[in-house]
Amino acid sequence: MVAEDDERLAEAIFAPQATIWRVNHGGRDGSGFRLRRTDSRWLAAGSDAGDDVESLIKLYVSESRNIMLFQPSAAAQLADQPFLTTLVYALRRGIEQEYQVEESEIGAELIGAAAQRRLLFWEAAEGGTGVFEEMAVAPASVARVAAAALAVCHFDGDEDNETCIAACYRCLLSYSNQREHRLIDRRVVRDFLMQLSNARLSRRAEDDYEQQYDRLWRLTDSDLRAEVPYVLARPSTTIAG
Repeated sequence: MVAEDDERLAEAIFAPQATIWRVNHGGRDGSGFRLRRTDSRWLAAGSDAGDDVESLIKLYVSESRNIMLFQPSAAAQLADQPFLTTLVYALRRGIEQEYQVEESEIGAELIGAAAQRRLLFWEAAEGGTGVFEEMAVAPASVARVAAAALAVCHFDGDEDNETCIAACYRCLLSYSNQREHRLIDRRVVRDFLMQLSNARLSRRAEDDYEQQYDRLWRLTDSDLRAEVPYVLARPSTTIAG
């Protein structure tokens, strides 16, 4: 749990060697890629398959990575796409600055829907960096990351605070997130980051792996849980300030 003065701000779950499934849904409509069965040829979007039967296929890869799942506690924040999108990149930049890792070494994106919306961070470097293991045992780790994120976003007296409106390439914008530039606005996360900068991590009382698995099972909303392997996370942490 991450909390400030006993006010719960967020929940963080650290999981070593979790299995991440990344699915390519094939285009904006998410219907998958078109494969003509008769000759196993991929079809371009909008092309005519003729009388041949075609299959809609979604491609995926899986990999084992150390991960952190982060979820703000306020329902309004979970429904605010610009807030969540900006927070993903602000916290990632904070992690990079605090733990001196490269952008390519930390992956980040939004997952889930509605009340299950979460920020997913993973150690993208081969073999991991050990960042999340270190964060999990340091009560002030999220506070330090948030303080670093505030500095990156020009909220520490940086003169760029006057010239940067929503975001710039000196703070949160990059080539890798250009599709989301219209959603990124450093101003919408300022107050939350300031709360986090005064927050402390406290471990959930449950230390038994079976209890953790039962709790995570209850959170799932898909039958896919019965078809893929599961990874038992380390005890989750609540962020309070």
